[in-house]
Amino acid sequence: MTVHMLCKLDDLIHTHPGETWAQALERFSKLCRVDLLEYDDDDEKIVVNLSEIYDEGELYELMPPLAEDEILTYERQHGLVIPAPLRHVLLQTEVPQIYMARYDHGRYGERRVLDFYHSDEPHLFPNVKTLLEALAYNYGPYFSDEELDTAEREALNQRFFAFAARSNDDHAWTYLLFDREGHFGEYEFETENYPRSLARIRDLLVNGLTETDFDAFMCRQIDILMTYILQYNEVID
Repeated sequence: MTVHMLCKLDDLIHTHPGETWAQALERFSKLCRVDLLEYDDDDEKIVVNLSEIYDEGELYELMPPLAEDEILTYERQHGLVIPAPLRHVLLQTEVPQIYMARYDHGRYGERRVLDFYHSDEPHLFPNVKTLLEALAYNYGPYFSDEELDTAEREALNQRFFAFAARSNDDHAWTYLLFDREGHFGEYEFETENYPRSLARIRDLLVNGLTETDFDAFMCRQIDILMTYILQYNEVID
């Protein structure tokens, strides 16, 4: 197989200084609209690109902005104020759900790799109780019922709320979280690594969330996604 890069990927897959996450999404859009590589396979020249998938709407599903009363109801239910930059995004913009694209001789997958929780979810944004239920589904109820005591579970449920999830591979998800103090952070959950998943949730209890720049936090998520999609499609190592 002979591979020739057709575009400068570095400019597309790395955050620029002072970039907003909306601008990072635009970089993602540009990545999906260029020819990524060409190669010879059994003397057949094949150009691999994601643009046709993007144009068909298979990489994005845009959710409409939330209504003010939806957010106010949620805040009253949980006795908190959603951090201002996240609140602004949800009220003013269409939130993208990003799908995995596997371009392999015309075949690609439909798995979401960035999933914003939205008004079609039962509670708008789940508190970490929902996350613990997901862990229990994969590891068994003892993960949340026995490894974590009642006080730890209550602390997780009261402090942390998940507003999105990022897929790292077929066996790992990263939950994007905010807390009552307006900080952002993440929790990585690996279905095949019980000890590490448990250690990370205990670290979350001890150290909390520390990110205060929402744009920088979300730009990093987009960069990670683009790198993963390119690696998954064997464009980069």
